[in-house]
Amino acid sequence: MIQQNILDEYRPYYDNEVPEAVARIASDSLFEPIVRYVFPNEDYKGFVDDFRRIASVYDFQAKVMDKAIGNIVRATAADLSYSGIDLIDPKKSYTYISNHRDIVLDSAILQTIFYANNIKTSEITFGSNLMRPQIV
Repeated sequence: MIQQNILDEYRPYYDNEVPEAVARIASDSLFEPIVRYVFPNEDYKGFVDDFRRIASVYDFQAKVMDKAIGNIVRATAADLSYSGIDLIDPKKSYTYISNHRDIVLDSAILQTIFYANNIKTSEITFGSNLMRPQIV
């Protein structure tokens, strides 16, 4: 029997796990309303077809999250600014801490900033209470 690490349920997906996760997410009953809210101008069927072809964590960031977070920020904020991105050394490791205001969205915005600046996106974890339902 393979012993599973107690923290496995909190770790990020490996690329080889992405197709299964994408299929699970696309079949979730919350998927369609979320897609229609976050991507109001997208053809839903076309979006699902493209979504099901996502094969890596990077693909997910590039094809879904970058657009999704951009849409959310444009719809909910007057502006988004950041500074210090030039101080991040890609050869070093960092720990980023968010307050409890919006842990999930803060992390997603950070990933979008990294992506826009060609910085490898980070691994994120948060409490299991925020990971329900499974679509999260």
